[in-house]
Amino acid sequence: MGADGTLLSGVKGSLLAADSGRFRLENAAGTLVCDGRTLWQYVPANKQVIVKDASGAGEAGGLLLRFLQARMLRAEPGRIGSLRILLDPGSVDQDLDSLILNVNAETLSILSMETQDPAGNRIIYTVKSLRYDVHPNPNDFVFRVPAGVEVIDMR
Repeated sequence: MGADGTLLSGVKGSLLAADSGRFRLENAAGTLVCDGRTLWQYVPANKQVIVKDASGAGEAGGLLLRFLQARMLRAEPGRIGSLRILLDPGSVDQDLDSLILNVNAETLSILSMETQDPAGNRIIYTVKSLRYDVHPNPNDFVFRVPAGVEVIDMR
């Protein structure tokens, strides 16, 4: 939801995250791949790949994982069968007004994460599956530039 109250269209995708800041985020708008040192952002609609140093990239994968390390403020009943856990975004160095983890009250599996920034923009990350102790293939964090796209190197 945008700060003006308008509902923004949802984006479905997948996120694979690992140690050392490595992640691969794919959705209809494009692909973000980080090997821990370099971030590649591919936007098919623009036929561009933007290459950045990973240190200033915001680490999308790491960000979601850091949310799980935030200090709990309180828990309250959520929708039927769920529990809302309000987390302290400052405890994980995030400039957010709210950080909420929604879990299944019976199994304690994560259903979604919600954030709201100071401008009022709200994002809901719906978790379809979450697996721990998975050893991703190192090639999952390698980006291959598609043919016919412009590469903008901002390193």
